[in-house]
Amino acid sequence: KNSQPVTSGITSPTIQVFDSAGNNLIAVIAMTQIGTTGTYRYLATTSERLVSGTAYLARVQATIDGATRTWYQPCSRDST
Repeated sequence: KNSQPVTSGITSPTIQVFDSAGNNLIAVIAMTQIGTTGTYRYLATTSERLVSGTAYLARVQATIDGATRTWYQPCSRDST
């Protein structure tokens, strides 16, 4: 909020990762809170890990203050 990280009041956090063709690498799945930090994670299985040379988009969604918020983040295993 107002350029400050939100670490409380977050519910139903999910992540989805897909490639540039729209194929799911990770279908929509719930994330788990990391202790009491207000941050979340999902531990990918071996078959859900990024492949070198492929561009992906991560879509993270959660409910904050009663409103659904969605963020998109490009991701890749390749270095720049």
